[in-house]
Amino acid sequence: MSNLTSIHGGNITLLLNPELCTLQTCDLSLGQLEYLPSVWGNAIFVGIFGLLLPAQVFLGIKHKTWSFMVGLLLGTSLETVGYVTRILLHYSIFNKNDFILYLDHPAICTGLVEI
Repeated sequence: MSNLTSIHGGNITLLLNPELCTLQTCDLSLGQLEYLPSVWGNAIFVGIFGLLLPAQVFLGIKHKTWSFMVGLLLGTSLETVGYVTRILLHYSIFNKNDFILYLDHPAICTGLVEI
């Protein structure tokens, strides 16, 4: 039997304020996600999108597609921030602010890329 605090019981202080939890004291069921995001997988996507940013600037200037370039730059940079926040969530799964950033940035960047 686990000694961790979970949604089924445990330390009442941690149940009332899950932001005080750590992986050593609480179960993942109290976290913002019920799994730990992969650091390596998200780091690969950060690298890919980071390499696409200067390529998009170059192609946008070369072909003089200014509004398309700006939309893709904002979308790609927000997508990169989304993957960085997933890496932050790996280390602080109980942090609500990182989770809100993780939810907001991909939703906004999808709208920008589809313009």
